[in-house]
Amino acid sequence: MDTQHSTAAREAATTTKAGDLPAAFLHFSQLPDCAKVGSDVVCLLYGGITLVSLWRWVKAGKVPAPHKLPGGRQNAWRVSDLRKALTQEADHAPA
Repeated sequence: MDTQHSTAAREAATTTKAGDLPAAFLHFSQLPDCAKVGSDVVCLLYGGITLVSLWRWVKAGKVPAPHKLPGGRQNAWRVSDLRKALTQEADHAPA
């Protein structure tokens, strides 16, 4: 991974000074496709859904499935998977 991507991923892992929205959500469009984000960001990307709804939507196929991080205790979503799913969702939305 090059320095630019590792720096962007590190910045994405922090929250804003106000602490109200994750930096990864605020700067989602600037994240590299290889970056990974947590459930808090995914919930916000899908309109502020709850964590329970997120897992229901994953099970129903409305949201891409997460990937286990090393250690197997935490899940994260690839930015590239989310972008693809969100683009497809927007393409199929009623006009």
